[in-house]
Amino acid sequence: MTSDKKLDRYITFKDIDCDRLARRLVDRIEYYLDHSSEPSSWLEYFKMKLVERQKMGQDELFFVGSQVNSIRALFEQFEDVEALNLLDQVEEDCC
Repeated sequence: MTSDKKLDRYITFKDIDCDRLARRLVDRIEYYLDHSSEPSSWLEYFKMKLVERQKMGQDELFFVGSQVNSIRALFEQFEDVEALNLLDQVEEDCC
């Protein structure tokens, strides 16, 4: 959140750029897909899921909302605290 004002996702998504935040999470997943040399069953899972997402025409926010636990497991595996914090923010403010 960028201001002191408390956002209420149940009233409005005004002032919450959920699409941009979800895009950042998907970008982070794609970063690991492209740059990790560490074997990971989560990376294999997301290779498949991102292709499915495209075929079904799901936007990033829908994808993130339906994959929160799996995304969390991936970021925990790579100890990506920044991405975990962003995921918490998206889950709290947007999902």
